[in-house]
Amino acid sequence: MRLKLLYDVFSVEARKLMSYRADFWFNTLIGSVAQFVLAYSLWSAILSEPGQTVEGYSLDGIVLYYVLVILLGRLVSGPQNPTDLAQEVYDGTLSRYLLYPANYFAIKFAQRTGLLVPSLVQAVALGAIYFLFVPLPEGISITPLQIAMGLGSLALANLLYFSLMALVQLVSFWADNVWSLVVMTVFVSRLLGGSWIPLDTFPDAVRPWLRALPFEYLFGFPIDTIMGRVEPGAWLAGCVISLAWSLALGFATRVVWRRGMSQYTGVGI
Repeated sequence: MRLKLLYDVFSVEARKLMSYRADFWFNTLIGSVAQFVLAYSLWSAILSEPGQTVEGYSLDGIVLYYVLVILLGRLVSGPQNPTDLAQEVYDGTLSRYLLYPANYFAIKFAQRTGLLVPSLVQAVALGAIYFLFVPLPEGISITPLQIAMGLGSLALANLLYFSLMALVQLVSFWADNVWSLVVMTVFVSRLLGGSWIPLDTFPDAVRPWLRALPFEYLFGFPIDTIMGRVEPGAWLAGCVISLAWSLALGFATRVVWRRGMSQYTGVGI
């Protein structure tokens, strides 16, 4: 019964998002093109001299990095409202989930996964078009093994992002507004996760601190894996660390959830 319920939730969310196909594709294309133009303009100005590189990235290599971020970043962060859990606490609709024969967070993760399926279709379609016309940079090859490893990293990154955002939103049990906290978390996760700037371009003194945080495994680690910058041994170790962070955040979420539910009234604010 629980598995069927989760599958139904997954299916409904996927079909609901695809019901407005024109709007879905238009928004994605406009956003993707804007991101690409901004990244290309910035790095073409930085790497203006022929043959110039930064931390092993040529201009073509760093453009490929941003293309992969644009294509695959939504598979990590998801297209849904980042404050949906908090909003359900505020308006009292959280109560309906408590009656379902399944864990609340399992239901929310099934909703999230359903929303990501159309994004996966978009990533495959747009990626196929891009790589059909734009060859890979010299010295970079993407093999089936790298793609498989990268997809595994993306799956763990998705779970890690979900765990992180769920924990942050549970502050809504005690705070009247968590929007600024959620926005700050999104900003930090993208900045320190390699979505906006490759982590290898940060100063040497900062990198060890970045490696000690979970954000690297959200964007930078999966993209570097696909680009062949991560060896299989390092990839396996990174996956273990990513999963460990997800479990730790999940445990913290469970503790905070129990404390919050002890004072939840279900009437909204």
